[in-house]
Amino acid sequence: MSYILGNIELFICILLFSNSIYSQIISSNSVPGFKDDSINSFVYTSDYHRQNAGRIIFSNAPIELGKERNTALLDSFTSKDNIWGIIYLNDSFKNLTESNKFEVVQSIAIDGIETAHYSFRMLPEKIDQSFLKTEIIVPPEKALTKGVKTYIRGLSGITQGKHDVKVAVRIHDDTVAVGNFTLDCNEGAERIKELNFDYDTKSMKSIVMPKPAVRDIFLEADILNSVKDMAGTAQKVSIIDNGWTLVKNLSGNIAFRTINAAVGFGKPDGKCTMTFISFRQDYDGKNYGKTQLYSVGNSYDIPCENVMK
Repeated sequence: MSYILGNIELFICILLFSNSIYSQIISSNSVPGFKDDSINSFVYTSDYHRQNAGRIIFSNAPIELGKERNTALLDSFTSKDNIWGIIYLNDSFKNLTESNKFEVVQSIAIDGIETAHYSFRMLPEKIDQSFLKTEIIVPPEKALTKGVKTYIRGLSGITQGKHDVKVAVRIHDDTVAVGNFTLDCNEGAERIKELNFDYDTKSMKSIVMPKPAVRDIFLEADILNSVKDMAGTAQKVSIIDNGWTLVKNLSGNIAFRTINAAVGFGKPDGKCTMTFISFRQDYDGKNYGKTQLYSVGNSYDIPCENVMK
């Protein structure tokens, strides 16, 4: 009997010890705000991403996702350097923006003073991402992102000397990522001013109309009709939301619905622009009304040959 009791006690000790180790493993790997690591694996692209969630990292060369440790990551640059970055988030853009209900706002500040910002809604092909590549100082012929033009403009008034530069990403009322670096302009900032001029006078060849998330020829025709009073001639519509977003009043009833699109315009001077615009349809309790302009977002110069691609 004592032999059996001894074995039972040994089994209980082993079981408790095993549970203790398992509990320690779970707690050491878990991240606040997420239920388990199987969910985290979909949020973070790598251990490096996990360690730097909520941060923006920078380099003088393009940063390849998953190979960050092979890149010279820097926090100090001169005005002659090109600067690329990656934004790492703690969650997907889809969750943080509540499926594009809220805009993403990127801003740049010099020595604590914000000098430029721009807002946008995520494209369907990127909304599930929890990271975003960005460019701070890159010439037009190398640029692949639209935000670089805003960053260059924000830096164009920088003076000689060393400055602290802060780049931040906000969604709704929350700052979801921040990065800082020192920019040494002791040799002058003429290059940045020249780049700003280039972005003001040249179209970026890499800028194209986004691929539509859905096609609806009747809605596209309504959108073209609703922007006829805007400057230029609307040539193409690309709907960038997968569907309508319902907006309710204080009583909880549907008031109207919205949808976002990119619209390509031809201008009188022969150039073209792409403008991101929100549209709405009011609801009378039974039916939705005509499509009308709701709000106008950012506009970008685009090569005219890219409008119809």
